[in-house]
Amino acid sequence: MQIDTEHLHYWMQAIRQSPDPMRTMDAFWSGQLKSKEWLIDILSKHITKPVSIDIHGGWVGVLASMIFQSKIPARYICSVDVDPACEQIATM
Repeated sequence: MQIDTEHLHYWMQAIRQSPDPMRTMDAFWSGQLKSKEWLIDILSKHITKPVSIDIHGGWVGVLASMIFQSKIPARYICSVDVDPACEQIATM
């Protein structure tokens, strides 16, 4: 997976502006990112037409962000989490 530096800058700003930066940074642990990368690799083999995606337990939106950067033709992603504190960062 290739990382766009502008996208990385976006996430650094989101962390800085988060009401709880340390909690937001928890979404970037190696295991968290590896599991999302694995899912994207699997989905990219099966999704060939533009789709809408619902993510339940989307936390702060890292998976949605990674999907938009991937080869998956996602036209819309709805990321849902029961924790209302996640919404501010996820919608940035």
